[in-house]
Amino acid sequence: MQAKTQKESKMELVVIGIALIAFVVGLVGHLAGASFANFDTFGYIAAPT
Repeated sequence: MQAKTQKESKMELVVIGIALIAFVVGLVGHLAGASFANFDTFGYIAAPT
């Protein structure tokens, strides 16, 4: 295995950081959406009939 340059290492950290941020944002959004869907008002917003 060849040694990585400092630039390659930094790019890997950036990619991992972006992936972690995307995962956390997705998880929080999912949980917030799930709890939001439990409110009666959501049913009216989703299907205002």
